Amino acid sequence: MTNLRTLGTLALLGLGTLIACSSSSGDDGNGGAVGGTSGSGSDASAASGGITGTGGSNDSGASGTGSGGSGDGGGSNGDASGGNTSSCLGQSLLADLGKTKMIVGGLVADATVTAAPIDLRYIYISGGLFDSATACTSCLSCTSGGTSCANENGASGCAWWGCWQYDKDPPGETVRTLDTAGEAASPAYVPMYTYYEIRSLNGGTEGATEVAAAKQVSIMQRYFADWRFLLQQVGQNVALLQIEPDFWGFAEEQNTDPHSLPAAVASADPTDCACV
Repeated sequence: MTNLRTLGTLALLGLGTLIACSSSSGDDGNGGAVGGTSGSGSDASAASGGITGTGGSNDSGASGTGSGGSGDGGGSNGDASGGNTSSCLGQSLLADLGKTKMIVGGLVADATVTAAPIDLRYIYISGGLFDSATACTSCLSCTSGGTSCANENGASGCAWWGCWQYDKDPPGETVRTLDTAGEAASPAYVPMYTYYEIRSLNGGTEGATEVAAAKQVSIMQRYFADWRFLLQQVGQNVALLQIEPDFWGFAEEQNTDPHSLPAAVASADPTDCACV
């Protein structure tokens, strides 16, 4: 039995929030104004330096400042330059996604994507898993919660996301389609999958019992089998994966240090997690 920190690491927890980042480097700021008019005579005020200038980036760089020189003669230029932003929250992730600024998207229809290009398009994966020990190879013969995933009559009551599609297509088509559609779109968008299945394995009950379910080997065996199948459908494509967003909040409610809560990992999935 390991802990929830390890479970979270194995799940490759993605970011479920929009990522905002200003440009990674700001424009150089303009220096301060040139020093004041030439000083002349003994009048102290006439000999004083000129106006204080301000400069800085137009894109969140640090403001520069400058002040005119003092004394006889012309003041010197103020010394100022706009700072470059050294880093921002999520910058490395944005770079991996080929982005530099805010990611905007949502759960939208094809027509919306065409009318208003987006950066990210997401699917909420929840409701139930396949009944077999491993992922179904055909929706025609697959069941979820005892209900057939075949939909030859034009309607399907299948809860498993792998068969949210025409039943003669290989399972997982929903995810594969979003991946390829994202690449083909102009501009391209990044697919995102919010994965919330542990609740369905716990009889649909949220809260403490959901957290306790992570200790049960039989539940986590099915969970990891489905999670593996999802990753296989994503393959080498770029995608954001948000894992069990509500679950982590419930875990923190059970213990202020949720890392100490146990979870079945290696015992439930020795194939992928034997070293844990």
